[in-house]
Amino acid sequence: MNLKHWARPQPSGKLAGILAKEYGIPLFLAEIFQSRGLDSPAKAEAFFCPDLPLSDPFLFPDMERAVSTIKQAVSSGKTIAVYGDYDCDGICSSVILLRCLRQMGADALLYIPSREEDGYGLNCAALERLWDQDVALIVTVDNGISALAEAEYAARLGLELVITDHHQPGSDLPCAAAVVDPHRRDTVLPFRAYCGAGVAFQLARALLGDVALSELDELLVLAAVATVGDAVPLTGENRSLVRKGLKKLRKSGNPGLDALIRVSGIKTVTARSVAFGLVPRINAAGRMGNASLAAELFLCESREEADRIAQELDHLNARRQKTEKKILEEALEKLDENPALLRRRVLVLAGEGWDAGVIGIVSARLLERFGKPVFLLSVNGDQATGSARSVEGFSVFKALQACAGALIRYGGHSQAGGLTLETGKIPAFSKAVSEYADGLETFPVETCRIDRMLKPEEATLEHAECLRRLEPFGTENPEPVFLMEGMRIETIQPLSGGKHTKLLLEKGGKRAEVLCFGCETAVFPYPAGFEADLLVSLEVSEFAGRRSPSLRMKEIRPAGLDEMELIQERHLAERLCENTAEPDEAKCSLSREEMIPVYRLLKRLSVYRGDLETLYFTAFCHKINYIQFRMALEVLRELELLDYSEVRRIVTVRENPPAVSLTASRLFRSLQRRGREQETEE
Repeated sequence: MNLKHWARPQPSGKLAGILAKEYGIPLFLAEIFQSRGLDSPAKAEAFFCPDLPLSDPFLFPDMERAVSTIKQAVSSGKTIAVYGDYDCDGICSSVILLRCLRQMGADALLYIPSREEDGYGLNCAALERLWDQDVALIVTVDNGISALAEAEYAARLGLELVITDHHQPGSDLPCAAAVVDPHRRDTVLPFRAYCGAGVAFQLARALLGDVALSELDELLVLAAVATVGDAVPLTGENRSLVRKGLKKLRKSGNPGLDALIRVSGIKTVTARSVAFGLVPRINAAGRMGNASLAAELFLCESREEADRIAQELDHLNARRQKTEKKILEEALEKLDENPALLRRRVLVLAGEGWDAGVIGIVSARLLERFGKPVFLLSVNGDQATGSARSVEGFSVFKALQACAGALIRYGGHSQAGGLTLETGKIPAFSKAVSEYADGLETFPVETCRIDRMLKPEEATLEHAECLRRLEPFGTENPEPVFLMEGMRIETIQPLSGGKHTKLLLEKGGKRAEVLCFGCETAVFPYPAGFEADLLVSLEVSEFAGRRSPSLRMKEIRPAGLDEMELIQERHLAERLCENTAEPDEAKCSLSREEMIPVYRLLKRLSVYRGDLETLYFTAFCHKINYIQFRMALEVLRELELLDYSEVRRIVTVRENPPAVSLTASRLFRSLQRRGREQETEE
């Protein structure tokens, strides 16, 4: 069980009632608004306004200088290079600006760096190659704000430079004809959370002048795809941009986008279908070594060519998935070999030749599985490249800052980052980041923010339909999550041959059906009759022309669980296993009488698949406390009566084990001694 903190809403019926009356919306929706902090008419107005206009592009710092520099280069017939990036945002940004320049009649070319050969952002070797091609002006998109040395090198070569970026600038700006970044300290922009393509789209608007926004539809659609793909907040102008872009996506006029939609199998265009259908295929080009291929897709003009490239991107994405699966399995094997690593506050794993374009995704998978920050390092010769993902409250960037002495370079933000270091310094980095985590007074846990409590009778079609007014969903505007408390499981029904599961739940005589997609019935952890709390989403299901409400399970746990107490107990149990717990905090004893029922039940099961917390709650919670349960497992493992892997989540009782005495276990003797000391103190 990846234990998360369920942050329950603090409803204010009076405030929600005011919002409902003010905007003529159901109280159900107004309560969600209130729980999300949209607790004033002004905030609600900004959210509800579907046609919020984009800011005047000339409010960007240096926008006038950028436009003047670019127009002068166009009129002089100079060659302009658009210097992009290899991810979805960088590719869409590049295509937006290149198409804009060509519409202006510019002699323009595109340079997408290689992840492996060039790395991220401007680099001197690429600048030399562009200079050799008689490029006079380079315009960056989605990069360049931190390229101080590279900007100076461009100036020495005689290359003019315009930088457009959306990342946070440092104390110094690069030397360039213009630096367009919404996060500059001197900005007066009312909205700043653009992705790189959002900035490129605003530059295109400034360059094309009086062209109506409707004539920029194709560029708008690319900006919307990138905004979803780059996980910037879907609030304010980004929300408006994505809403408009998604409406036009089906009729964008871009053969490449049309082909990608077909190959992705998208039926209904939503932010979710873009995020899980289009974006991974666009990113696959850069991850698997040929980012320019995705740009070619959006620049081609024939359906046949678009279909060919889209199929190739689909194959690259399938290859990326295989590579991801392989790296994930190798990472789990490393944890199998050294399970003590899993008991640290952060995971640091290194692998020879791991694909640097994929380790970020694998880091996210491990974070989701184990609920703690993950640093994965790809080792290639004497250098390693890393990617990190984290939970809310543990800043990757601050952790990397604390370990800067072991690193060549690093960057990122609170929940993700990248790093490069010498291979020989991996142990020093691992030690330093662990010490940083251990030094935190309280260690954060993954948090799931709940929008509203939900009773079975409230799961109606009317309520499901009104939630659509919150779309598009994404960063800082997620799909609403509801908590159903104290639900008794009446029946557990297999779907699709047991690949999925349907639950019939009951509380107070009211019933509800909940679909558990991806949860195999054979391994569903709780029996009929069990009382559980569930996190669910509420959606509209459409089948054979019939619309109905549908509840989908996101998480399930025993009713009334105090997860913070259990997290503390789990940490204490791990320290006891490692013999690092302080005597005054480890008040735990274990007797032979408490051990025997644990072994007998596990022996009867023979093999248990699932997390240890679920096993405890379904079989032992009324007999012994959680720490005793974990200590019992550890004693049985020490005596070679069973094996259990926290990595694979499987407990296996050994057949025909040798006769042993409990006192042969070091841990059991230690726990007995603690028990006697406690009795003496009492």
